[in-house]
Amino acid sequence: MAIQHRLVDRPLERRIEHAQGLAAGSTVWARITVTGSGYVITNPGATGPFTLTLKVLHGSDCVTPPAHLTQTQAVCDAQNPGQVPEASYTVPATTGVVYKDASGSVLTGKQVAQPGTTVKVFATPDAAKGYQFPTGTSNPTVYTLHFDTLSSDGCVLSAVHGVPTFEDSRCELPTHPGQIFSGDYILPAATGVVYQVSLNGAKPITTDAGTYSTEPGDVVVVTETAQQGFSLDAGYPAEGYAHTFGPDAGSCLLAVAAVAQGDPQTCTTDADGFAVVRDGAIVVTVEPHVVGYTINGTPVDMTKAVNGTVTVPEQPGSYLVAVQTETGYAVVDFPITVVVDAVDADALKVCGPLPSHALVTPTFRDQQAGCFTSASFTLGELNGDTEDVIWTVNGSTVAAGTYPAKVGTTYTAVAAATKGNGIDPSVTTTTFTFTPTASSSPCDLKTLALTGTGNPTGWIGLGYLLLIIGLALAAVPLIRRRRTAE
Repeated sequence: MAIQHRLVDRPLERRIEHAQGLAAGSTVWARITVTGSGYVITNPGATGPFTLTLKVLHGSDCVTPPAHLTQTQAVCDAQNPGQVPEASYTVPATTGVVYKDASGSVLTGKQVAQPGTTVKVFATPDAAKGYQFPTGTSNPTVYTLHFDTLSSDGCVLSAVHGVPTFEDSRCELPTHPGQIFSGDYILPAATGVVYQVSLNGAKPITTDAGTYSTEPGDVVVVTETAQQGFSLDAGYPAEGYAHTFGPDAGSCLLAVAAVAQGDPQTCTTDADGFAVVRDGAIVVTVEPHVVGYTINGTPVDMTKAVNGTVTVPEQPGSYLVAVQTETGYAVVDFPITVVVDAVDADALKVCGPLPSHALVTPTFRDQQAGCFTSASFTLGELNGDTEDVIWTVNGSTVAAGTYPAKVGTTYTAVAAATKGNGIDPSVTTTTFTFTPTASSSPCDLKTLALTGTGNPTGWIGLGYLLLIIGLALAAVPLIRRRRTAE
């Protein structure tokens, strides 16, 4: 049994046999037949015959002119600064026209060209298909394309550089005395710019746009460089932008007041009517935000303030007065030198006539140890009024009088005038020192008689005793002088 192939789902082969050389306008018929074994036509009605009328062609139907080429010059691309783009030209698809380059290669569609070059394209009719150019059209028609020169510099864009903003450290007075708030420098957003920042002379580092804090005294230098494909304009300073931040913390102190003055000594009288000189003083005031004062480094006791002032008694002289304040505050023109003046002659007049008081002359007599006497010392006063002198012996207060002394012991007696009196200016010392020693004379003598001529030594001793008594009586005159009571 023979296997039959059905012609399904494939194009039917249509052949026009013996149609060569037919004139235009001729009518021919065609029938579909199956060649080869194993195939049958399932639709006998599709086999023809078919009537075909050949198209009538005129001479103008195969005449076509070449079309112009589209040319695109290279243009800098803002998205790719500094890069030279390619130029191009487009060869149109024209029926019956063949476009070739100088080497004879057929050109179709978009073609790449380099800036600064000249390209020639040759257009000819497709003679193989019976096409020709219109009368008067050059064959070949030559298209000469000139592409502009474009260097990398030509595609460099001008950078949009920013000017940094510097905001100094600042004080906020009076709300925040003594507190300094950090300064800032701001790098604005910029196109085609790279910021380099040097802090206090350090090596510059690349820094993004933004806000950055500084400390008082910081020195910031901002320079800018252009990114690839960009250039900085002539208005940019080559040295960059430099700024020194301030102020220092001392500028944020709030000034407060302080007062210190010296009061001189004064002359007055005491309850007993004696003229006295009152001490001078340094007077300081109690002020807001002032913690205290020091006088020559010694703190003033501010708890002793009376009516807003503290009085510190001082002797005449110069004193350095300083001030301590609360944090954030400062006193202008301190520390200062304060002078306490001594009382002068004019000031003494306010006391009126000064009463006359005794000027005393302390006396000290010592007695060395003898054969028949013990060592002793006598404390007294020249005019005999023993109550005018106050004595201290080896640090203990004693009354005027005679006191035994021990051989080998040192006694130091100091004399001072009682209240209302004074030591006579002619007295060279008020301190007396006595150290009794043992007798150096032989003590085996018999009792001496003072009568007769056979013992002259006794008479000499008696005469010496009378001489000493006479000298003592001659030194008794009473001295009374005026003085100023201390």
